[in-house]
Amino acid sequence: MRIIELENKFCTGVFPRHNKLDTIPEYYAEWKKEGGGSQHPPQPELVQVERVVLLDAAEFSNFRDNLLTDRDWLAGRGGHRSQHDVGDRGYFDLTEDERENWSKSAYRVCDIVVREYDNPFVGDNCLVDPQGYNYVRYLGFPGFEGYSFLKDIFRQEAKAALEKARADRKKEG
Repeated sequence: MRIIELENKFCTGVFPRHNKLDTIPEYYAEWKKEGGGSQHPPQPELVQVERVVLLDAAEFSNFRDNLLTDRDWLAGRGGHRSQHDVGDRGYFDLTEDERENWSKSAYRVCDIVVREYDNPFVGDNCLVDPQGYNYVRYLGFPGFEGYSFLKDIFRQEAKAALEKARADRKKEG
């Protein structure tokens, strides 16, 4: 597993209404059921992606099929934030007007979990919001912007690896 920290990366994501499902295929099924013919399909949400979590094939397979398993790397992560500053007061300490303003500019905070070396445009890449817990409490699917910055990250990593290989070859002589 490798983790890449990000700054100020936002995308949209769609989160099925059901939470605490144990596998990614279960989330896909819920998403399709809610979006297909439903009068109230899940709407895209604004998401701040704080980290890219790269898992190898075996790690990703285990993750995909055991979302409710405790994982140290998820502990204390996720939740919601807002661009509306309310200081250190909690949501339920706000007035009705403040809650409305907070909610209008709220966004979800997630990690994006990716199978390493996978094409970021296919596969089971997903947004994970544990809401402070150490298991996948909410799982969503990124919009195009998420795939776009993943592509940029992979391109930067490939360029850095190529430059390192060239430098190593030069040293060898």
